Amino acid sequence: MINTTWFSPAKINLFLYVTGIRSDGYHYIQTFLQLLDYGDTLKIIPNQTGFIQIFNEKKIFLNVDNIIFRAAALLKKQALILKKKHALNYGVKIFLKKRLPIGSGLGGGSSNAATTLIVLNKLWNVQLTLKELSSLGVKVGADIPFFIMGHTALAEGIGDVLYPIKSQKKWYLVVYPNIPILTRNIFSNPLLRIKKKTY
Repeated sequence: MINTTWFSPAKINLFLYVTGIRSDGYHYIQTFLQLLDYGDTLKIIPNQTGFIQIFNEKKIFLNVDNIIFRAAALLKKQALILKKKHALNYGVKIFLKKRLPIGSGLGGGSSNAATTLIVLNKLWNVQLTLKELSSLGVKVGADIPFFIMGHTALAEGIGDVLYPIKSQKKWYLVVYPNIPILTRNIFSNPLLRIKKKTY
């Protein structure tokens, strides 16, 4: 029996330095990304309708600008480029159960998109490698390659250059004060200090 329910983990940054800015506005960073055993849940049901549909747990249709939709649409486009059989008919219904607050910095959206890419790559039989999925995912969100790799890591570049780290099991207390802050707002703040690379 095919599993239709998938865990989508959170992450925390144990440190974060901004080391530069690219011409396209993306920031170069150094950070330590730690996966958590807490997160969202996605129910992913593939079909042959050709439509990508995303719903929340109340079965309300989510906007097509949703990061999950963009990730699935990009994978379908790649399948068409690769001339996968029946790729035009690739469709899916995804039901998102959110536990991670939006704007909390826990990577919920990127994790949801990464989980979607990994699962649909298998269910749609696109057959991309994890490296190829990561290259695709970074076009949607800089944290997505980390979640595709699925391992605690040091990250550089825009967050897409990853160095896996073996770490001991630890407990973290994560407190969210119910004040959402969008990442783009933080990185566009003129008071943001840039730290030169230390090595």
